[in-house]
Amino acid sequence: MVVPGKYVHFGLKDGLQNYSEILLLIDPQLIIQISVDGLPISKSSGTQFWPILCFVVQISVVFPIGIYVGEEKPKDC
Repeated sequence: MVVPGKYVHFGLKDGLQNYSEILLLIDPQLIIQISVDGLPISKSSGTQFWPILCFVVQISVVFPIGIYVGEEKPKDC
């Protein structure tokens, strides 16, 4: 649990393993970008949605590493 909300972790390693066969055929060097950005779920609610996303440059794939949901930003990253 990440105070003051809830967090679900999918994992970077698990996400990359889904594409490992493709990546090994293309390039032995792995280039990824990780991003985090919050957005409100609705105008009438204070609930925020914070996905942590990984972009694999070589194959143009995006997958979630984790997702945080709460009334405000997490206290500790």
